[in-house]
Amino acid sequence: MCWFAAGCFWGVEKGFWRLPGIYSTAVGFIGGHDYAVDPSHLYVSTGESEHCEAVQAVWDERRLSFADLLRQFWACHDPTQGDQQGRDKGSQYRSGIFCTEEAQAIAARASMGAFSGVLHANGYPDMTTEIRVGCPFYFAEPAQQQHVAKPCSKQYCSAEPTGLSLPAFDAWTWPPELQGEDGGAIAAVRERFKPQLPERFWRSFDGSLSAPQAPAGTTEEAMEQAEEAMRRRASEQVQALAEAERGSLVMIQHCASCGYARRASELAVFLRAHCGGMQASVVPDVSVTGSFDVRVRASGSGAGFRTVHSKKARDGFVDSVDKLARIVDAIACVLPAAKPSKDADVARALRSFPGLRCSRQLPRVPAGADKPAQPPHVRTPMLMGLVHRLEKDKVNTPLSAGPRRGTGGSPTRGSPARKGSSRSPPGSREPTDRESTGREGTWRESTGRESTGRENTCRSP
Repeated sequence: MCWFAAGCFWGVEKGFWRLPGIYSTAVGFIGGHDYAVDPSHLYVSTGESEHCEAVQAVWDERRLSFADLLRQFWACHDPTQGDQQGRDKGSQYRSGIFCTEEAQAIAARASMGAFSGVLHANGYPDMTTEIRVGCPFYFAEPAQQQHVAKPCSKQYCSAEPTGLSLPAFDAWTWPPELQGEDGGAIAAVRERFKPQLPERFWRSFDGSLSAPQAPAGTTEEAMEQAEEAMRRRASEQVQALAEAERGSLVMIQHCASCGYARRASELAVFLRAHCGGMQASVVPDVSVTGSFDVRVRASGSGAGFRTVHSKKARDGFVDSVDKLARIVDAIACVLPAAKPSKDADVARALRSFPGLRCSRQLPRVPAGADKPAQPPHVRTPMLMGLVHRLEKDKVNTPLSAGPRRGTGGSPTRGSPARKGSSRSPPGSREPTDRESTGREGTWRESTGRESTGRENTCRSP
């Protein structure tokens, strides 16, 4: 058993439950302060508890290895974004691997070292993934479990994967201090965690929200069907591109991920609204590619498209004034009426683009011009903290003593509330002991002692 944090846990969980050999998955919170015991999703959203949203994975080691899980983890998100993933910002969306034993942590650090080199070679900053051992995990509310598989549920995921591949298992960077003269310790870990899923499986594996809910298969017939589905989607994409190019001035092609799709949709809406009503088409890739390309039709009759922005060419996302202005200027070369005539109109239009909400490079509005409307603040830590305090008198549903499937006896929510129990602010609870037992071991947490800073009961490397 292990826990993986890679942003919003809704979409991340589906990517893991589709792997063959998974017994069960669950979502919850891990890696926070000692005093924040059994936090609610609402409380974690304030950022005060310092927990992160994580997916618990329980698997059959005869069919699936820890190395396979690490490959899915690095592929499903961007581990360089710090306390955020895509548009979801806050410490609860950080990247992390929370292990049940030191052997898992050794393998996780080895894979991280190997993947770090790939990211640096492609212009990404340093990785911010944390790797810990023995942290207590708290299940989220039932409404959060397997959320995207429920009827009429919100199909949401903010992940922005890089599209880069984890190096082969033999090329991982293993800690030299643990090698020893004969390399016995590392050899044992490598033998235990070596990959079991074939390379052919990964070429057609789809862990996105649009994928089927059932786990993927590893039989020859199942992999052939997955490859056929991939070829069919590729053919449909070629037709969609050809049709979009015939009637569009701007083409936005992006990675098949929700985070990329949202950015592409916002950019297309902005260009249509502020560039003379020109047509901008959005076409997703058939798989996770890590690409975000903006192409503008070249001037002249019968001319094709030229690329003015490419994430894989180290342009990143369209998240600064200079990048957005370069796209607008390229459109104005073909359609002069697309560019606002006054400097104040240009500045106001650029500031209205949602992709620049967190940018420090906002243009200065000329004196006398109307100030642009500020983007709405949907959720703030102050507001969420107020709601949490208002709910402190509500009855707190305790954890039941019954085992949860696939957790080896870990407690779950859902039992009736004890008489007189209530939710209290962090740090004000009576001293209690709570034991949580996983497949690989047991830990005990005391909640009665004082805790300052970001202290917790887990061990850091």
